[in-house]
Amino acid sequence: MKRGLFLSGLLVLLVCGRAGADPVVLTAADIGRLAARNSLDVQLALYSQRIAATGEGQARSVLDAYLTADAGYRSNDSRKLSSSSALDNRDHEYSLEAQKKLSSGTSLDMGVSSNRLWSDLNGLNHEQVYGLTVVQDLGRNFFGRADRAGIALAQVETGLAELGASRQVELKIAEVIAAYWQWVFSLEQRSIEGALEVQAARLHAVQKEKLRTGLAETGDVAAARAHLVSRTSDLALARHASESNEQVLKFLLNLDHNAPAMSPADTLFPEKFEVSEAQLLKKAFRERRDYLSALRAVQARDLSLVVARDGMLPVVNLKASLLRNGLGEDFPEAADDGAANSNDDFFVGFSVKVPLQNSAARSRAERARLEKATALLQLKQAERRIILEVHDQIRACRVYFEAARAEAEAADLQAQKLAEEEKKFARGRSSIDTIIRYQQDLLAARLKMAQSALRFRLAQVELELREGAILPAYWQGVTGEKL
Repeated sequence: MKRGLFLSGLLVLLVCGRAGADPVVLTAADIGRLAARNSLDVQLALYSQRIAATGEGQARSVLDAYLTADAGYRSNDSRKLSSSSALDNRDHEYSLEAQKKLSSGTSLDMGVSSNRLWSDLNGLNHEQVYGLTVVQDLGRNFFGRADRAGIALAQVETGLAELGASRQVELKIAEVIAAYWQWVFSLEQRSIEGALEVQAARLHAVQKEKLRTGLAETGDVAAARAHLVSRTSDLALARHASESNEQVLKFLLNLDHNAPAMSPADTLFPEKFEVSEAQLLKKAFRERRDYLSALRAVQARDLSLVVARDGMLPVVNLKASLLRNGLGEDFPEAADDGAANSNDDFFVGFSVKVPLQNSAARSRAERARLEKATALLQLKQAERRIILEVHDQIRACRVYFEAARAEAEAADLQAQKLAEEEKKFARGRSSIDTIIRYQQDLLAARLKMAQSALRFRLAQVELELREGAILPAYWQGVTGEKL
């Protein structure tokens, strides 16, 4: 509850605030949760999931009830072969019928019909008929097994589609978090370029002063000036990159470009990296959407095989019907006659339809059997792939973490080297070219350090994807719902 209120407050601040306000400080976790709440890409993926969920209702429509009403009028003045037949007939027909199929495979048909017949031979007569027909499938759809399997199959396939949509949600949230780290990197790059630009400006000022006192030559000043111009240009590019990355992040978060500026609370450089591969694998098998989809696919192929095998059975139906009619000079009298007297027409029948070759059904059954075998192999492949991906990504994160630490140490050594050379330069024991080269070495080392740290952060995001941690952390933690 507190987390939800906090995120709601952040959204209000980011959506309703305007440029010029104090920057909103955000962590990577805040960005992930904001993406789950506000990203248009996530909302589109959620609509795809809801669309997929409609498939179950379509499958259940086989059990829907139907109501049919008919009304008709016939005037028959055609000539008859028999002289005893009526020459003029007027017939009014009305009927109301309700049909329902039960999950037991039983089809119910209940109806009432009224017939008003006038002829020049018999005058006016009315007939009221009530009927009930029951059909029970005892073969291919034995007590509704095929219908129930079809509904269960639709449920599994709907679940597969929903898992695919939730995978898209997961990927979009990961994309936003990766964009956050790209933005943090661009800010760090801007900071590095800014610090070196200050050093270049100080060096240029020193050389100008030395030129005025005759301790430096014009070429030294020109070299310092060229170095300063280069640093100033790179700083402008870094500033543009950071602003552009911030706008990209706002776009992914569905924020207006005039929203208040954002400031990262996380540092680009990692302090530690400790994970348990066994725990991550356990979580991956519980949360990975591709693995859950492979499990569902096996269930779907099981149900498809049941339906296909049932399709090879003969069609066997047990049918029973009961009709009762009543006659009278008007409809009420006809209805009373039907209720008072047992004017019943009862029928019980049994029908069998046996396919002699059944080629199509046999082909479908064989196809379903092969598809099930394929699904089992794909499930095994998914298990092996998850083990490989998690293990490989953990190793990659460890390598990138150590590389980031090594690059940080190298950058510190480059800074020490420059500091020592500047002391020698102040005593006249070094040249301007050496100082410029050492400043460039420091710049390159710090940028490489930042790039190495970014590579580790992006690898961490990829590890979260491979262990299936994105949705539990950034979706379920915010909404309380499970995709």
